[in-house]
Amino acid sequence: MKLFLLHGDNTTASYERLMKYVEHAKKRNWDIIHYADKLQNLAQLVRSDSLFDTDKLVIVDNFDLLTKKDLEWLNEESGKFNGNVVIHHNKLLPKTKINSIAKLEKVEQFVYPIILWKMVDAFYPKNGKQFIQLMHQVLEKEAVELVFGLLAKQVRDLYWVLADAENCPMPDWKKGKLQTVARKFSKEKLEAIIEEMAEIDIQSKTSDVELRDLLDLLVVKHLQ
Repeated sequence: MKLFLLHGDNTTASYERLMKYVEHAKKRNWDIIHYADKLQNLAQLVRSDSLFDTDKLVIVDNFDLLTKKDLEWLNEESGKFNGNVVIHHNKLLPKTKINSIAKLEKVEQFVYPIILWKMVDAFYPKNGKQFIQLMHQVLEKEAVELVFGLLAKQVRDLYWVLADAENCPMPDWKKGKLQTVARKFSKEKLEAIIEEMAEIDIQSKTSDVELRDLLDLLVVKHLQ
């Protein structure tokens, strides 16, 4: 089997790439196997899936599902079988994890442009002008739904670290970065933004008002 790795935070692009592998397998009548549970055994899954020696596409839905035994099997035994193994991970993987698989046929990385994260980090009071400039640059290439989704997550996380930092399941470095921004808001302000973004989500889906225009109004109201 040939081993492929898809990873990165641009999950839309990586998923589209994964579907190309699925389409390829279907056209050739390969068996398609999903490895999505640590209770499974990857080697047994490949061996027992079919009584016939057909080619297989094995999709590993998360790199972290792979146990030490799985990695050993991929490195030492997977070449004895026909087909492909595609490991799909929705975050960037460190080199140590990538290098733990010795015989990768191809590694593909899918990441959002830096300006997108620069825009998200610029979402705070009295910074509306810069934020809108960045947002409009991003929207020249990215979908407004993506921008809205990332902002909604950012606002949720800001509120979380402000209201209950001790119970936030995130690395300390990320929590500290969010807390620095969250302190620029009041708890009430974040609550108001969250409520308004929920209304914007509904309005954009049930009316002719453009989501981009609604975001502009949100920024003018809360960040100027």
